[in-house]
Amino acid sequence: MPTAYSEDLREKVIKFLDDGGTQSAAVQHFSIGRSSIVRWQKQRRETGKLKAHPQGRKRGASRVDGKALRRYIEKNPDQKLTEIGRHFGVSGVMIWKRLKQLKYTFKKRPSATRNAMKPNAGSSVA
Repeated sequence: MPTAYSEDLREKVIKFLDDGGTQSAAVQHFSIGRSSIVRWQKQRRETGKLKAHPQGRKRGASRVDGKALRRYIEKNPDQKLTEIGRHFGVSGVMIWKRLKQLKYTFKKRPSATRNAMKPNAGSSVA
């Protein structure tokens, strides 16, 4: 993923425009896209700042406290991931990811069951 333009460059472009330069001239002079200039002007107009927005995804799984999650699971071992997620205010997928981070594993049954095939009474097998 490309990095954001520096705040210093953003300020230089906006100062260039404030001093009477055109967007077309700024595009040529600074080798940036017109849409970036338009976005920066809008951002300064609305917020008064030119700081870049944070990049990357939000990591929701780390919002869930590991100790609290373990305590909850010990008290409620039969809860589904979606129900646990509702309790912590996140999705079931986030709970699954957090459990994976904590190296927490669980199985549906304590041990595997063995199924044996039994022939039907009265049927003849050749």
